[in-house]
Amino acid sequence: MLIRAARVDDAPEIAAVHVITWQKVYRGIMPSPFLDDLSVSRREEHWKQVLSRENHQVHVACVSGEVAGFSSTGTNRDIPEAAELYAIYIHPEHWGKGLGKALFHASCAALRSLRFDRLLLWVATDNSQARNFYSHLGMTVDGLTKRQSFGGTEVEAVRYWIDL
Repeated sequence: MLIRAARVDDAPEIAAVHVITWQKVYRGIMPSPFLDDLSVSRREEHWKQVLSRENHQVHVACVSGEVAGFSSTGTNRDIPEAAELYAIYIHPEHWGKGLGKALFHASCAALRSLRFDRLLLWVATDNSQARNFYSHLGMTVDGLTKRQSFGGTEVEAVRYWIDL
């Protein structure tokens, strides 16, 4: 396993991991038609844009030279003095192998180097797999929730935080 900063040419592989992971993790939480309509090519365009921004940090976990997971962080959207973990996804074939933990720690180290001292993230309340993962890493639920619409279905998210 190799953890490194993502490059724009990683966008297709990041997009593929993003789509397949959402389709697996969020089945039953988000509407199936919404998940089935997710497109690697649309996600690829999104990731090309993200990877060209200076205020985002994206790391990839590579296994045998291929992107098996990624994390995306930057300035928190609500609290500018804090950092936010926007996404961390591992291809389902690589779950349980430590890639998520390695990406999380690489992201935290990069954020500390940018002088952030707190990391926040939002996770779907019904996503017990992610909630267990973040709790295991020492993150704490702070009690704030919000609702977002995906494919016409409201999904509740809860906020987690950790001191860096």
